[in-house]
Formats: sequence, structure tokens, C-alpha cells
Amino acid sequence: MDKISVDFERTRIVYMVLVCVVVILGFTGLLSYEKLTNVYYRNNLLPAQSIFEILLISIVIIGCRLRFQTYQYTICYTMFAYLFITFALFVIRNKEGYALSDYLLIYKTYFYLLILAIPSRLSFTSKDLLNVFYLLITVFLLKYSVGKFAFNISRPGVYTENNFELLMLVAIYFALVFHKVKVSTIATLCLFYVLIISGSRSALACLLFSFYFLYKERSIVKTVIKYAVLLFLFSVFAYVFVTRLNDTDIYSIDRVRFLFVFLDEFESFSFNELLFGRPVITPLLVSSCDDLSFYTSLFSKGSSNDCFSVILHSFILRTIFDHGILGLLFICGSYIYLLTKKGFSLKFALVLISIFILNGLSVSSFNSIFFALPMCLILISSDSLLKSMKSFQVKNELFNN
Repeated sequence: MDKISVDFERTRIVYMVLVCVVVILGFTGLLSYEKLTNVYYRNNLLPAQSIFEILLISIVIIGCRLRFQTYQYTICYTMFAYLFITFALFVIRNKEGYALSDYLLIYKTYFYLLILAIPSRLSFTSKDLLNVFYLLITVFLLKYSVGKFAFNISRPGVYTENNFELLMLVAIYFALVFHKVKVSTIATLCLFYVLIISGSRSALACLLFSFYFLYKERSIVKTVIKYAVLLFLFSVFAYVFVTRLNDTDIYSIDRVRFLFVFLDEFESFSFNELLFGRPVITPLLVSSCDDLSFYTSLFSKGSSNDCFSVILHSFILRTIFDHGILGLLFICGSYIYLLTKKGFSLKFALVLISIFILNGLSVSSFNSIFFALPMCLILISSDSLLKSMKSFQVKNELFNN
């Protein structure tokens, strides 16, 4: 078989494995409604996040192409050197017996950047990506509807907490529609429905933001429709925000509590720490951990009395604490650079990364598999997405002429 045929076969294998994983985990999610606490439910019978992590690594390994371009080599070499140095410092300074998982959670986004920069011989078509979206929206539609209305679960989830997993839907939808891949109206309405009943403020904010950049119409009628939909989504967002307060003040919102804890930590930051973050594997203050003692599952696995930035949930707060403002800018800038080098427009890259940043105000975003997996799928679908956009532009020019 020639090289093109081999690459095609690999792509088909990866696509089928991806579909099978989504279906299997969707099925085990549909069977899981066990109540763990007064608030949390078991969203899936299987460790979905770990399985998706294995899937991502498998996609990278199967598709790996050894011929690196300069920018890919630069990113991979820089990330490898940085992770090697930080891990060495972790081992040397780890007198308290912190677990390896504490280190991995702090530097996970750099591991993602390393593996996503590896060149791939895989090439999904825009139809492949569209089919994955249709499959995902079907699974989410079923689980969220059953969970919400049959089991009275206020925040249903398929794979994990919905603040995390809904990012995958919004990111793929944005990539498809931005590049003029025709997504059915029914699927779009189902997406709106899923996000509305999810009760996720961050997911609705991401959809609202992406919708503004997706539909810019010259027609007055279409412009009116666009802003009517935006107004509707904003109204839903406001409603969800207010109802989630449960007749309490804004300070009862856990993300606001995390912000105040971070601000307490911020008071002791030096200028260098503001730029580059705290030294490797630095826990939060004892008083901060005490304030957030409810989240014991997020405390250090090696020292039960210590907690790290992961307990702050928000990727933005976590990154500034551990890596500083320059670290946050580096991560966002690197992914924008990676997208533009794959041929995507700067506008697309900026809006997509902004969607991830919006999600990062609430949860782990760039540090989550539900960021890394859709980013991987978008990158390996780049050729077909760009062709779809170019084909649309050509047809539009012919129509106008």
C-alpha cells in the first residue's frame, strides 16, 4: 500500500474507534443516575475522563508523523525541556511527600500543548467532524432529558460535570459553522435545548459569545433574527444565573468564593510571582485550604492537610497562581499560533481560544480533556474545514457576480 492509502486507513480506524468510544461511554452514561451526595450524581458507570485521555494519546501515537516542521519542533522541544525541569524541581523539593498527581494536575495543560503540537498524518473530513457532533448531541440530548425530567437532576451530565463536557459541544459546533459546514437546524436547536436545561452558566456564556461571531448578516431581516436569538440566549443565561442563586446572595456562588480565596493568596505575591507564578509545587495557604475544606476530594493525595491551585477550579486563577500572567499569555498565545500555522484564520483562532478562556473562568478549560480532545479533532480536520470555507467563498462570489 502507498503512503496515502496507509494514512487513509489509519484515519478510518481512528474515526471508528472514536465513534465506538463516544457510543459506549454515552450508553454507560445513560445508565448512570446514582446519587452520591445531596448535590452530585455519578454521571457515568465508567471512568470516562480517563478513557478519553487514553483515546487522545492513542490518536496522537497512531497519527504521529516524524517529519516535524520548525514550529512543531520548537513547541515540542520547549515543552519537553520545561516539563523536564519542573519535574526535576518537583522531585528535589518534594519533602512533604506530595503525590505525582499533584504535579500532573498543575502542569497538565503543558502536556496537552506538547502532544497537540506533534505532527499528525491523520486527516478527518468535515463530514467526519460533523458526524461526531451529531453523535455527541444525540447522546447529550437523551441523557440530559432523562436526567432532568425523569430523575429530577438539576445538573445532568454524560461523562462528568456538565460545565466541563459541554465545552466540547460548543467548540466543535463553532468550528463547523464558522467554516460553513452545514449543521442541520434540528441539531442547532438541540444544542440550544441541551445547554438551556443543563443549568450551566459557563456553557451558555460560551454559546452566546460564539453565536455573536458566527452569524453576521447583511440582510436586515437576518440581522433582526440574529439579535433576537442573542437576546433570547442572554435572557436564558440571566434566568439560569438568578435561579442558581437559590434565594441567596452572590457570595454563596462557589466561583465567587474561589475568587476571594485567590485574592487572599494574591496579597502575598511578589512581582516576579505575579509574572511567573509561585515556585514549583507550592500549596495554598493553610487558611485558604480551611476555607475550602468542603472540597476534600481536591486536596493533595500525598498530604491530606495541603491543597493546590486545582481547588480553585477556574483555569485562569489556577494558571496565574502556578504560572503567572506570562504563563497564561504563553498558553493562550501558543494555541493561537498552533491554529494559525495549521492554516486557520487569526479570527477563528482568537474566537475559539476566547471560548476556552470563558470556560476557564469557571472550570479547568485548557487543563481538561474536554478541551484537548475537541482541539485535537479540529486540528486533524483542518484541511477539510478550510476547503469547506474556501468552497463557500467561491460559491458566494459567483452568486454575487
